[in-house]
Amino acid sequence: MEPEQYSRPVNDHTTSSEPAAKAAKEQKRIRFSAWIGIGLAIFIMVPALYRLATEPPRWADAIFVSVGVGLIIFHTVRVIRLRRG
Repeated sequence: MEPEQYSRPVNDHTTSSEPAAKAAKEQKRIRFSAWIGIGLAIFIMVPALYRLATEPPRWADAIFVSVGVGLIIFHTVRVIRLRRG
């Protein structure tokens, strides 16, 4: 057992009067931000892919592509986990 001075404070995540309504709003917000993140990653990655395909390779373009792919995977997993959870 935890001593009383070490107990966690009550917050929105531990107690809620309307958990279903908050959860639905939270899911919409997360889904929207994930799709915006995917769009921005693609927007930044497309010019770097074009330069890699048409010009001699540069480190900056390779880094942009690898970070863009990582962000797309991250946000895709967020959207998939929302549907399952």
